[in-house]
Amino acid sequence: MNEEPITRVTREQWAKLKGKTDWEKVKGMSEAEIAKNALEDPDNPPLPADFFDEVVECTPVSLNP
Repeated sequence: MNEEPITRVTREQWAKLKGKTDWEKVKGMSEAEIAKNALEDPDNPPLPADFFDEVVECTPVSLNP
């Protein structure tokens, strides 16, 4: 797991942050390579096959009626 601390930021601060993703590298990868890298990511393990078996569909309640 990632050991970096969680930092709270405002929406304005978040909008100014730069991501770490090398999108040109991603664009040059095949779907198989992307899937392989995702499966090897220790911070993002795949969901178990039965993860959605007990999902209950619901309609969100508006916070601003």
